[in-house]
Amino acid sequence: MRYILVLLVGLLVGCGEEKQSFGLEKGDHLIFLGDSITYLGAQPQGYVSLISEAIAAAVPELGVTVTGKGISGNKVGNLLQRYERDVLKLSPTKVGIFIGTNDVWHWSKPHPVTKEPREGTTQEDYRAGIETLITEFQAAGIRPFLITPAVIGEDIQSELPDTERLEAYVQVVRELAVQHGVPVVDLRSRFLAYLTEHNSENRSHGVLTADRVHLNDAGNVVVCEALCELFGLPVAGQ
Repeated sequence: MRYILVLLVGLLVGCGEEKQSFGLEKGDHLIFLGDSITYLGAQPQGYVSLISEAIAAAVPELGVTVTGKGISGNKVGNLLQRYERDVLKLSPTKVGIFIGTNDVWHWSKPHPVTKEPREGTTQEDYRAGIETLITEFQAAGIRPFLITPAVIGEDIQSELPDTERLEAYVQVVRELAVQHGVPVVDLRSRFLAYLTEHNSENRSHGVLTADRVHLNDAGNVVVCEALCELFGLPVAGQ
């Protein structure tokens, strides 16, 4: 029952978000700033590549460029260390801030090589970090938009600590979007809706992710569709 309520709340937030147009303009340069999800998203068939192709097909006359700036293992604190190099110095017009999975996941996931325990990011530091990025980008004349973390495990009916914690961090992103008047792409609500319909076996991965976190081809398509709606572009099949 709790996850049904979370889904309904998320869908209500998402419906409001999807109606906000963040229309593209001539000469726009979009940057997606994030972690390994964004790094992989910039590869062929990744969400960054897919949205770049969708924009080029729909509005080629605008000459929009799209760049992915993702680094594996990054948390919001890492973005604070590199946003000047990876965003400000490139002078984009719009930037998508897509961070949070590792901020949550690292509380429970040991280092993949050393197996040593790691720390995630507290909710307070997560909120403060994203807020700093928003204000720094706005001060530079860049229009930011937020993207919520999506899933840590697709078995959404399972009451796992990561899932509990993720919901709280997603809510931080939603609140910051409202507070600062910036668009939010609510992937959490979108993924929950998709998994509710397509993951009747409650599998931990294999529907939208390859390994509970990183997107497979279907997951990248879902993200691209969400971005098409944000930018007011046609979505295939709709």
